[in-house]
Amino acid sequence: MEDFRPRIKKRMSYLKYFICCVALIGAYDYFMIRNMGEKSVAQMVVIIFQIVILVGSGIASCVYLMKLRNCLWDEEKLRLLYAQENEEKVQLFVKKSGMPMILATSMVMILVGAVAAYFSIIVFYTLIIAAAGQLLAVAWIYFLMFKKSKKSKKN
Repeated sequence: MEDFRPRIKKRMSYLKYFICCVALIGAYDYFMIRNMGEKSVAQMVVIIFQIVILVGSGIASCVYLMKLRNCLWDEEKLRLLYAQENEEKVQLFVKKSGMPMILATSMVMILVGAVAAYFSIIVFYTLIIAAAGQLLAVAWIYFLMFKKSKKSKKN
């Protein structure tokens, strides 16, 4: 467990930096960009999407940060988190689906799409649809693997 505790602290520091960046981007976006006159319907769609992405990622990060903080204080929760992350099914899924890389590229595509929306709506829609397609493909692989594992357990 002592090897796992520094990894949790490192994740927590990354989350704190991410939350600060989200807050700074949100403040900049609100004060500098949103108050610049009339917007078309396409621009309003992009603005709403950006607000949802900022608020959603900020809230999810805060919730995950609180979960990690609670795990650091309680040894039983820390053991449970360690067991959950090192479960064989999860490791098999990660190996076969390429999850860390797909998740990272999808998130980068969403963030780049949010920035590209200021320049081209078509690029925005393309990047968002491609990222959603990647995530749906990984979810499909995930459910297929668990369906196979349940069938093999029954037999």
